[in-house]
Amino acid sequence: MSNEQIIEQFKNGDHQTWGDIYIKYRQKLINFLQNYNVENVEDIAEETFLRLWEKREQIQPDMNLFNYICTVALNIAKNNCNHNNVVQRHASNTVNQADTEQNLYFQEEEFIAHDLSRQINIIVKRNLTSRQWEMFCLWQQEFTYKEIARKLGVKEGTVETHIHRIKRKLRELEKKNFFCCIGIRLT
Repeated sequence: MSNEQIIEQFKNGDHQTWGDIYIKYRQKLINFLQNYNVENVEDIAEETFLRLWEKREQIQPDMNLFNYICTVALNIAKNNCNHNNVVQRHASNTVNQADTEQNLYFQEEEFIAHDLSRQINIIVKRNLTSRQWEMFCLWQQEFTYKEIARKLGVKEGTVETHIHRIKRKLRELEKKNFFCCIGIRLT
């Protein structure tokens, strides 16, 4: 059975196909996540396959299914990390709300985080073409390849190629230790 046929059956709600996809890609996904030092890889893998089932109609027959699964998983990991940071910050704020010095510290951290984010964007933007930067921004907002292609008036394959190149450039930047000194892993 071709990849397109498998995806079409999956999109139509075939539970057996979903099970086959789960069995085929689960361990590969766990290995992939471990390469990115993601915490709770088992939980994220499970949540990824649940999200995959919920959003199965968005999958395009010509998509690389494993790349899509990895993207979903990394987004879940990133969202979990952001959520945990917010929860920790909120808990600290609640406990120490009266402590003005503590509040100033968090304001400073937020300023540093915002500045850090700005610096990372500058570094990334310098290493991408203007078209890649446009695609990167939309991709970071979790637009699908098809949505990006429609929005920018290009073919979906063009978007997929550019996003692949962008990911490669980000990995190269990461290997050059542009981000390790600040404790950030770009995915």
